[in-house]
Amino acid sequence: MNVIPLSAGNSGQKLKFYINRNKRLKKCLEQENEPPKKAVILQTLPAKKEIIKMKQEKQFFINGREDEVLLKDWETSDGCIATDRITVDGLPVGYMYREKPEEGNPFEGYDSGWRFTAGDESDEYMQTAAHSGIYKLNTICQYDPDIIPLLHAPYGTAYIRDENGEFQEEPFEPLEE
Repeated sequence: MNVIPLSAGNSGQKLKFYINRNKRLKKCLEQENEPPKKAVILQTLPAKKEIIKMKQEKQFFINGREDEVLLKDWETSDGCIATDRITVDGLPVGYMYREKPEEGNPFEGYDSGWRFTAGDESDEYMQTAAHSGIYKLNTICQYDPDIIPLLHAPYGTAYIRDENGEFQEEPFEPLEE
């Protein structure tokens, strides 16, 4: 079975998903190390046409910066994962972390390792793949320019926004493989 690891989470939880590249299977998302008392929501990974349709159906938050290039000095992979709480609901980034992309992953050359959440997402919300998307880093910078100075942090770094709206570094514990 050929799987692609993706991670998402907030400071209280860090979830790791494996997307099975065989799109015909019914169970394409499986959460690693899920406690037995919680149910895992399994979804079929949509075909490319369905992903485009899903993105068209989302009502993205428009903030007037859609055409701005804010991340001008980025010279490496610029893909990231962000939740709809940021891109659809328009909330600022509340928690962000950077993990090293899996070697051999087909998205390895695209994935910067950055993951962004508003920080208030529930377990159920995070377990539904449709609540997250893959974006260019510049797109998430357009939603929240406060993240720009932090993006050059090394893998294994996490930040949480405090009650004053400032980002503070937080210990990051990657999921065990």
